[in-house]
Amino acid sequence: MSHTIRVRILNREFSLVVNPEDEQLMQDVASYVDERTQAFREAHPEQPEVTAALITAVAIAEELFIERGRRERLEERLEAELGELSDSLSAALAAAS
Repeated sequence: MSHTIRVRILNREFSLVVNPEDEQLMQDVASYVDERTQAFREAHPEQPEVTAALITAVAIAEELFIERGRRERLEERLEAELGELSDSLSAALAAAS
């Protein structure tokens, strides 16, 4: 059953509804978002909070897209290698018969 947790981002508290097994993950995610947003604010104190939040969101989304691309390329490479290994094993088994 889901419950509410409190997280702090840019010195503001937010309530999040999470499943108990996801509580620590969401605390970690909120902490990461807060760290990144605070770093942006320190580097660009002239920018409003909403700008800091949006630029940080875009930067984190970019990280996600890059990692997804890496994972997809890795999966494709693994599938190709597994196909080659399967073909080699089939050939070896056929030769042994």
